[in-house]
Amino acid sequence: MKILIEQEPSGGFGIQDSAILPHHTATAAAMPSRKNPVHALFVCICTYLQSKGVIRSADLLVKDLLAREASGSTVIADQLANPHAQGPFVDECLLLYLKLSRPMPQWDGSHDVSRLLLILIPQDPSMKDLRYLRDLYRRMGDEKVLGLLGTGSITDVRQILTTEGK
Repeated sequence: MKILIEQEPSGGFGIQDSAILPHHTATAAAMPSRKNPVHALFVCICTYLQSKGVIRSADLLVKDLLAREASGSTVIADQLANPHAQGPFVDECLLLYLKLSRPMPQWDGSHDVSRLLLILIPQDPSMKDLRYLRDLYRRMGDEKVLGLLGTGSITDVRQILTTEGK
């Protein structure tokens, strides 16, 4: 399981004309309409992950994340969304925790989001990774843990995400 805990630079990580400004830019053709800031943010994050060699295809991952979001909101707590996908575009399990520099208003039409807990799973994940994810989601059943993921410090988040079974 690869765990990345990142804080968006004050210059931004996402899109223009929203709470987030461009930092990691995609090609103009790849950028979605400014009317869908979640789509634009996914494009920027996936392009960033592909540039780091963490995923194979930003386009396939964006499409999968958007399809998942369309099937139901991934907002799981105040200020926290948990987008997730499984597919051939990722070689190893990845957990990316991203604290945005400013909240993204109305992520799902009604909830603001300032933190993402993005989970990517390959087609055939290891049992060790599946156990880690099971234990993480069990810990997230605790309102205090979920609250810290949504509004806590990066130190608190790191403690939660890197301490298995606690």
